[in-house]
Amino acid sequence: MKRICAISVVLAACHAFQCLSQAVGPVIWEFQTGGPVWAVPAIDSEGTIYIGAAETNQFYAINPDGTQKWKVRVRNPTQAVVGPGNRIFVGEAGVPDGKFFAFDAEGKRLWDFEANDPAVAVGADGRIYISSSRRLFALAPDGGVLWTYTNTFRVVCLDSVLGPPIIGHDQAVYVTAGGADRRVLAFNPNGTMRWQFNTGREAYEDGGECGTIILGEVWGLPAMGADGTIYVGAKLATSYFSTSRPILYAINASGTTNWHLSLNGGVIESPAIGADGTIYVTTLAPPTNRLEAISSTGIWRWDAQIPGFSARSPALAADGTILMGSTTEFVTTAMNSTNQNVLALPGDLWAPVIAPGGRVYVSSYQGTLYALRGTADAAKTPWPMHRRDVTQSGRAPSIATNRPALVSVRQRGGSLLEVRYTGEVARDYQIEASSNLLDWEAISGFASVELVVPFRDPGASGSRSRFYRLRSP
Repeated sequence: MKRICAISVVLAACHAFQCLSQAVGPVIWEFQTGGPVWAVPAIDSEGTIYIGAAETNQFYAINPDGTQKWKVRVRNPTQAVVGPGNRIFVGEAGVPDGKFFAFDAEGKRLWDFEANDPAVAVGADGRIYISSSRRLFALAPDGGVLWTYTNTFRVVCLDSVLGPPIIGHDQAVYVTAGGADRRVLAFNPNGTMRWQFNTGREAYEDGGECGTIILGEVWGLPAMGADGTIYVGAKLATSYFSTSRPILYAINASGTTNWHLSLNGGVIESPAIGADGTIYVTTLAPPTNRLEAISSTGIWRWDAQIPGFSARSPALAADGTILMGSTTEFVTTAMNSTNQNVLALPGDLWAPVIAPGGRVYVSSYQGTLYALRGTADAAKTPWPMHRRDVTQSGRAPSIATNRPALVSVRQRGGSLLEVRYTGEVARDYQIEASSNLLDWEAISGFASVELVVPFRDPGASGSRSRFYRLRSP
């Protein structure tokens, strides 16, 4: 049951965000990072965007108007994640003494942890889960180690490499094992293994040299449905794109498969999940790639050809639009695969992020962050985009069980406001706004370990009176 309460506030004149049109594009602004970007932007409750650039070793905080807020030195920055209280987490990739950092929203380093090339998920309670090579760490919010798992699995002479973790509804942790390993592993919050699921593998040794026939290699991040089902793609057959066939697995809460389905193409990126449970994935089928739609029961529905050589994870908007980045192009299409629109953008584009208010952010490998006019807010689904939400948390929502009470909303300056509430900490909440108490729009989502949360309302400009309500998803 959704828990909702509302409060109104009279606003002073606010500085406006640029108004959003009903179509993606043109570009609102561009931000040049100065180096290659390997990640999707992460966004906090105030609308600040976080992204890093390799080679130049810079990690940026960018204001919603496209200006730089601050930057710090991080070598080859990994995917940033925003945690409760707008704490920012980012690691270093490909350096022998790599570290993982925690920053506050003003760029102050809070602590660091030794971990090379870390991939991260952050719980609503502030726990941080880091996969680094063969190890999975669980850290407390202050950086202390809670538990560690080391994957000792080997085939012939090849080690396993753990992929990015995700966090389930019940705080269980799920991580894929690649390299020689072909498994999905599930852990209880205390670090004990809950189950393991084998996506298939085969290996052989020839002439003293290690060789593998790749069967069941997982490339993308898993996604979780509303009922706790894990959806993950594995590549079956050879390592050649032209002959390999990907398999989409639906793994239930007990660690067995509900179904699996062979798809077109060779590689499955991380899925997005629609309101009706439909799973949307992109697959590579040279010389192009495809968007495929599969029902929650494993029935193939349709596919659509996507321009460019490689397509990233799709993002679902509330108006039924699907957004994707590809090589040099940004693509939108309807959820029935018709009426495609293509926006040519220079650079190899990563997965898009749909921010509250409908603005779309997409980064390119070549180092540009684009802010685009969007069609609608993100779809209210269990997993609408890459790593589920704009914070890149990689966790399913933890729904509040008690009704929250919205105590006050005050203006901190411009479009920046602050909400005070009573309720359950370490739960997911959504702030919605209205000017007439009839039409409500989501303007911010958060999971907080505090009862005071800053947020931005892009639509506050021009309205002397705005109503706000707080609810659990």
